[in-house]
Amino acid sequence: KNSEHNLGAFFIIITNFIIMAGSFWYLHLTSFWATTIGLFTTGSLIILFRKDLWINAVLSGLLVALLFLPFYWILIFFSPSFIEKTWLFNYLTGIKITGVPLEDIVFYFLVGFAVGPLYEYWQGERALRN
Repeated sequence: KNSEHNLGAFFIIITNFIIMAGSFWYLHLTSFWATTIGLFTTGSLIILFRKDLWINAVLSGLLVALLFLPFYWILIFFSPSFIEKTWLFNYLTGIKITGVPLEDIVFYFLVGFAVGPLYEYWQGERALRN
């Protein structure tokens, strides 16, 4: 464990909220795009400050996205038209992967990409190396 980055982590989290809120309320982007920009920026800032966390960020993103797929599959199994009736496809690409909107997969990937390495950055933890 190295020095803690409390102030840096706080700065990254506040930056994320400012980007998301500003993109949504002032740039009038959809919540998907505002969140996408905010989470991507958060993960990218962490990687910029701690280059050793890029593998953690990508693997965390993939793991979170993969872990949420079964929940969608169960939802689709019990209510096949739920996604079509609930999601506003006018604002989406319309692309579905295994029945799940692409935007949702991107969202969960970016949550893992940003949040996965955040604790290690905040606490200054590093993997031991020989």
